[in-house]
Amino acid sequence: MEYGALTMTIRFDPTNSAVFVNSYREGMLARVGHDVTFRVHRYYIDVDPNTLMMDAHFDASSLRVERATADGKTPSDVSDKDRAEIESNAAKDVLKADQFPEVRFQSTHVAPAGPGQYHVTGNLSIRGQTRQIQFATRSENGRQVADIKINQPDFGIEQFKALLGALKIRSDVDIHIELPWQG
Repeated sequence: MEYGALTMTIRFDPTNSAVFVNSYREGMLARVGHDVTFRVHRYYIDVDPNTLMMDAHFDASSLRVERATADGKTPSDVSDKDRAEIESNAAKDVLKADQFPEVRFQSTHVAPAGPGQYHVTGNLSIRGQTRQIQFATRSENGRQVADIKINQPDFGIEQFKALLGALKIRSDVDIHIELPWQG
């Protein structure tokens, strides 16, 4: 953990924490696609240890394929070419990282919800669209963990389609965050 210079925040980044984005396929030809877990490679999350308020910045072009599954259970081999194409589609077509290089979350309210648990409310900005979201966190194996479901159309993101729409990515994606902090 690194303490921010002026505000005494605790900084989390890829060297001490993890952020994953999970996308799922659907459609008539879903069997030829992959459910994909991306790892975000460039980000920081600042947390004020007194108020628990957070300010998070994620580089929209830094999603890298961590794992792909063919049937929802079995990891599948993805060629380097396919991996690069998936990563490019996520950055260019879905997140439009060239126009909107940053995804940002700023909490507006954090409240205890039980031992090692918190209820978080804040503003999430993706592709120039800001929406209020809420999620819960929990203490798990010495880490503070959050699982957040995001509906992409809420942020102006159209459902990604391939093969004339016979293969699609579900509108909802799951964000999984692990911080080495019990709270």
